[in-house]
Amino acid sequence: MRPEKQGIEATIHDQRGLKSGSYIPFKQYLQLKVIWDRRLDCVDAPKGLGVLEVYVTATNWLAQCTTFKNYLESMGGSTDVVPAMGVFRIPFEHQTTVRNFKFSQGSASVEAINEPVVNNSLVDLLMAICTEHPELQSMKSTSQQVAFAANFGQNRKETKMTCHTDGVLVSRSSSQTELILEVKARVREEHEPAVTYQEAAELVCALSMSPPQGMKRSQAILISQDSTELYITKAVASDEYIAFLSGKENPNDESGFLRIKQWGPWDIESRLETKNFVSVVLALMLQAASEESERCRVRPRMS
Repeated sequence: MRPEKQGIEATIHDQRGLKSGSYIPFKQYLQLKVIWDRRLDCVDAPKGLGVLEVYVTATNWLAQCTTFKNYLESMGGSTDVVPAMGVFRIPFEHQTTVRNFKFSQGSASVEAINEPVVNNSLVDLLMAICTEHPELQSMKSTSQQVAFAANFGQNRKETKMTCHTDGVLVSRSSSQTELILEVKARVREEHEPAVTYQEAAELVCALSMSPPQGMKRSQAILISQDSTELYITKAVASDEYIAFLSGKENPNDESGFLRIKQWGPWDIESRLETKNFVSVVLALMLQAASEESERCRVRPRMS
């Protein structure tokens, strides 16, 4: 169907009173000009995310990490919890609560309790990884609802779209945003299509802002947890799409659209899937830390 048949003949730069990315309507979502590749195989995530070599390093390190191995062993469903989980004990407890909530969902009160716990489950897992790995002491995860914004027109107030994330992974030294975090109380299918619109808007806003609050101009990565399901989503922007964000171009075909790829789900009910997910995330963190170190090395010193 042609765009004008969908009611999107005007570009997003022509719109006024844009809705928040958390509640983005279908028409506004279409005007973001994004294309999704959904539910890609988890096995292909390291290559697709560009961290294949680092992934091997991450996997080998985790295989030697006693606290992480004890954490995984405790996930078997037994009432016996393996001691000496260290910092992984905190996300373990939150994940146990999330798994229990999954079987009692249905009421608004349960869901209201569940989403903050899901958020803690994800944020604390990432923080445990940062705390345990010696090369990640410069990184931290936080549940702070960071605001990202995209300004699409000359009137910055009327053509501004704002998104609030459920958390971020940031550099302690430069405050550079490395990963966006988003959570939902229930499994992803029960939040569709709104969650797809929201995550696309968050990635667009993160790409629109300059570092350190914004992400790299060419790509942005989002990690999400929907109940017990984990996803990793990567947006890759061409030069044409970056120009579109600033109002200089209006891509007429898919080659100029924002490409969004999503791997998952990994499920925290599975010991193997949790291990594989953490391996991928650790690889992303190590690569981010390495790039941050290189930026600091080449940054000119103040005289």
